Amino acid sequence: MNFDLYWIWLSCGLGAGASCLDLISYFEWNPYDIYDASFNEIYALDVITRHQTEKLKDFSLEGAQKILDTVRANGWKVVTPSSEFYPPSLTRLQNPPLVLYVKGDESVLKNELSISVVGARKASDYGTAVARALSSAMAELGFTVVSGGALGIDSAAHTGALDVNGKTVCVLGCGLGTKYLMDNQPLRDKIAENGAVITEFPPFSPAGKTTFPLRNRIISAISLGTVVVEAGERSGSLITARLALEQGKDVFAVPGDLVSSSFLGTNNLIRNGATPVFSPNDILEAY
Repeated sequence: MNFDLYWIWLSCGLGAGASCLDLISYFEWNPYDIYDASFNEIYALDVITRHQTEKLKDFSLEGAQKILDTVRANGWKVVTPSSEFYPPSLTRLQNPPLVLYVKGDESVLKNELSISVVGARKASDYGTAVARALSSAMAELGFTVVSGGALGIDSAAHTGALDVNGKTVCVLGCGLGTKYLMDNQPLRDKIAENGAVITEFPPFSPAGKTTFPLRNRIISAISLGTVVVEAGERSGSLITARLALEQGKDVFAVPGDLVSSSFLGTNNLIRNGATPVFSPNDILEAY
């Protein structure tokens, strides 16, 4: 039985980022059994809220079918916990993404040697050069480079992997097909040709303030470790680093200018125990 339709129903019904591990574990990761259960039975388990139960009631299987039809019409793919390509590390999250919508080669998600490289959108020339060089070196050694497809460090990380025909994965904070950051559309197209662009948000879903932190948990979870190249004191990439630590993953940071505020975040990470990175060997030694 193909469970894609039921995973989409469950994902959209609960909403992205929903804490649902206890629910799907109770039903042994079978979304059809959740669909087939009564809502009273689901609520009685006391593993999701009444509000979440009501949301499940309100989202129909027909709505899920429309999403699946859109995915197929655009040549995209669906990867769920029932798929051989679903990263096992995601199943350990309390709020696992129940669907990954994929443009490109979904098999790249099976590479256990994945490293995320993140940092500032308004990156310095130094930070950009370091991110690109590190990513090229890691990709040449067989690592899949994971990042968020944003400007600055993210773009440099993806580009570095592509420079050596390496594999790279871009995790979006919006749905596939959404007109967002169109300056990076050519880069995303290249990533899809030599890796994958993925998201847990249904096609054409807009980006918002809450979507990027949700995206960041996927970036850190599918990677062995996270490298923060350049980050200010309030950089969003520090959220990715924090999530990586919570997930028991390694955190690396590139030392930066002690005077520049754009490196306060990375320097503080090192002060608090992150592994400083002076060359790719500093990452490799961890593995």
